Amino acid sequence: MILQFNYNTPWPKLTDPLIPLGETVLSKLAQLSLLLLSQELWITIFLAYGYLILDQKKYGKAFFLLLFTMVYNTYLKSIWQIPLPATLMSQGWCFPSGHMHVAIVLWGWLAWEYGNYWLMALLAVLWAGAGFALVDLGYHYPVDIWGAWLFGLVSLLVYGWISELPYLKQRPPILGVLLAIIAAPMAYLLPAAAKQAHVWLSLGGLLGFSLGWTLSHQWPVRQPISIKGQFQCLLLMCLGLGLVDLLSFGLANYLSRNAFFEFSRFFAMALWISLGSLWAWNKWFLSGSRTKIWALHEESYKEK
Repeated sequence: MILQFNYNTPWPKLTDPLIPLGETVLSKLAQLSLLLLSQELWITIFLAYGYLILDQKKYGKAFFLLLFTMVYNTYLKSIWQIPLPATLMSQGWCFPSGHMHVAIVLWGWLAWEYGNYWLMALLAVLWAGAGFALVDLGYHYPVDIWGAWLFGLVSLLVYGWISELPYLKQRPPILGVLLAIIAAPMAYLLPAAAKQAHVWLSLGGLLGFSLGWTLSHQWPVRQPISIKGQFQCLLLMCLGLGLVDLLSFGLANYLSRNAFFEFSRFFAMALWISLGSLWAWNKWFLSGSRTKIWALHEESYKEK
């Protein structure tokens, strides 16, 4: 059963009872918070850097949660089907806010993993600013932000519990397969209008990243990574993603851009991020050496 809401009369903005922010410094800071927490390209590069260089386990799990949330949020929107504010003149649903939902689960998970209270305090300020900006700019109603908070916090608690189960704690790449199995029925039950490209991209990403992460653990040799090595690996990662996107663009002229096409495109991208860039870095920059970049993460992969 679809729950319908009547929004014939426009909702007031969160700032209406106060002094409208307009182009004030506070407004710009709120918009900057939104950009930092939910801009797609920045998030992709940051998570890829974290997975490849910093801590495979922490950032790999964050990737999984992000991709799953993209499907889960769309499914939640399809249940309530609350239309976007009329001022946007755009089709779609707004409850709960997708940008806010992603910001809560992604950055909340990393703060949880690091256990840094200062980071958590900073995130609370940034979350408040991002939510304020989404309402002030007219993209969402206040209830959309509150809903994203609620579902985001529940997601964090459930995901934290699942990831600590003994089997999954020792084999974190399997989390992606599990989340894909949970997300697949959600994608199937979506109305036709909601089955957009990002849904299939997310499912392909979950399985591609799981496969790549699993295969990357067959070279357990430890070696610190220099700044030069980090740059080389990230450069290869970006070049590989660009090549996959270029090939996809070319194939789109001959193939139908259906669900399978989008699924396959992001499956290949996620596989390159999690495995291909590591393999290429070792093959082209470390040929003749047993040094492996992914070995830096061996300790974090094992159960502490």
